[in-house]
Amino acid sequence: MVAKVYGLLTGAGIAAVVIFGFNAWRHVSDEDRLMSVLSDHCLPYVKTGATPFEEMGRSAGVYERAFLSDQFSDGGHKILFDGRFVAQWVNNVDGDSAVRVCKVDYSLNSAGSVGFDFDTLDLVAWIDETIADDNDLVFLEGEIGPMPTALAWHSSDAARFEGLRIALTAQDTGVSGILVVDDVDP
Repeated sequence: MVAKVYGLLTGAGIAAVVIFGFNAWRHVSDEDRLMSVLSDHCLPYVKTGATPFEEMGRSAGVYERAFLSDQFSDGGHKILFDGRFVAQWVNNVDGDSAVRVCKVDYSLNSAGSVGFDFDTLDLVAWIDETIADDNDLVFLEGEIGPMPTALAWHSSDAARFEGLRIALTAQDTGVSGILVVDDVDP
């Protein structure tokens, strides 16, 4: 009887270690999610028109209260990361000008944290190192504090409201909104 108990405890202990290791190995941080949204989905969409979020997320259901902007009615949308975020994108043509826009906002229906949680102390430097350098962007303005504020980057070779632009709504606890815009030929 004692041998059976020891065998059961040993098996349970090994299973617990394996499960803990697997969960630690497959953990995806919000920093990784933010980087994926920016570099794998929004930036390629606004630069090339490649459909974002094809392999992730889901469309809003009939009874789901996803707050979708009317300005994106001709584009697409997805609910991301277990309903924490709503992504929308559109190729907007207005006369002689056209822009591609990719927007990811915190879902007000989410019970989770308000946005992408961040452990990185200096978000601006982190974005500069990971996104801005590769895309020739310069930091425009913004300072992180306890209240939500806008952080903005724009193309170094274009006017402030032309070319590639990235704006983040952030505070000292994380990022709750992303907007990526680029001019395209109409």
